[in-house]
Amino acid sequence: VAGLVPGAYQGRGKGNRFLNDLCDATVLVHVVDASGTADAQGNTTGDSALTNPVDDIQWIRAELVEWVYGNLMAKWDTITRKGRKKLSGMFSG
Repeated sequence: VAGLVPGAYQGRGKGNRFLNDLCDATVLVHVVDASGTADAQGNTTGDSALTNPVDDIQWIRAELVEWVYGNLMAKWDTITRKGRKKLSGMFSG
């Protein structure tokens, strides 16, 4: 999701506009800058302030988890009314 920043699930940056694009995706591929020369906002840090690419993977995962959780909680009443049989079809790959 190009332009994703920490806190997007709370509306930071372009927020849910980027995350909602995932609804149309068939697959999600993480591409992380392994050089360590960019911060979470995509700004170049230079060689003197290298960042850890593992940190990028962790905050991206956290953003996705929070976004999914927030959507589920916002729609929980509707989800529970659909019934187990309908839900299993919606959430099985």
